[in-house]
Amino acid sequence: MLSIVWRGAGILVPILFFLSGWITSYSYDDVTLGNTEYMKWTLLWPGILLTLIGLFVLPIKKDEETGKWKYVGNHDLFWVPMVVWGILFLSFSIKFFVADPLVEDETEYDESYTEEETESTAASYSMNEKGIKEGERVVKIYNPTDAPITIYIYAPGHSEDALSAEVPVKDNLFIALAEGDHVVQFNNTTKEFSVKGSSTLANYNSDDVWIVLADDMDFLLVDVTAACAEITKPELREIDWLKNIYNRYNGKEKIDMNVKQRDGKYMVIREPYYNLPISHTDKEHIYSIIPIPSGEEETDKYIEEFIISICWQQEGVKIHID
Repeated sequence: MLSIVWRGAGILVPILFFLSGWITSYSYDDVTLGNTEYMKWTLLWPGILLTLIGLFVLPIKKDEETGKWKYVGNHDLFWVPMVVWGILFLSFSIKFFVADPLVEDETEYDESYTEEETESTAASYSMNEKGIKEGERVVKIYNPTDAPITIYIYAPGHSEDALSAEVPVKDNLFIALAEGDHVVQFNNTTKEFSVKGSSTLANYNSDDVWIVLADDMDFLLVDVTAACAEITKPELREIDWLKNIYNRYNGKEKIDMNVKQRDGKYMVIREPYYNLPISHTDKEHIYSIIPIPSGEEETDKYIEEFIISICWQQEGVKIHID
């Protein structure tokens, strides 16, 4: 068993490191050393504190014999000075910030952004998720009905400046909205909602906001990675899909679908009635949004039948093909 050896304030090195890791873990599902997104923040704060403490806070005095300034006492961990630990932590943190491997591979995951802009979209809004700017949030307006719905979007009290768009049947319109309050009006109904700026501008996390154009439809977010492979219908029916439910969202309210990276993998969110990819890389987790009536309980059969409908097209089921 390894014993921690320190002198003076050197014990702060492991204390600050583990405290930072514990606090940062609340923002990540994957808290392993292989998750550089997690590690860069975990190393940053103790790196800054240890460097500052080591350089400026610990008492120093001038050696009368040599005339040099030195610490009063030694402050180290495993005979490595505390300030050196701080510089090492900062160095690795900066390295992860500059060369995050997840960002370098971003071009492999373009299929997450393949919705096409149509003439019916709100022209003044950005319709490209990848172009989301700081202070904006992707808002997806979902139509669960069997008829197109015309919507009007405006700031509260400014309906005269409304932008109009048509949301297709069982499909969604995505819009980049600025941080603040907004209103969506449809079929003589209005829904008011507020959005904050996106907390992630990369596609390995997802923090989209969804507005459902109905009060009787919820969303299930289900891990369908197992279905995105060479699998038969009987094999698919053997999976316990209830265990794969990430969350159920109330469609009456604004849905903050804040899905964080897990196990160091990209989170690929497939929208309702969009076909699943037939394969995936070992860096991906594939999730499907499954609409479910508000009063209906989620069951294994309900989920598997929906997944089958988007894996193998069935008569009467409208599938959106990318």
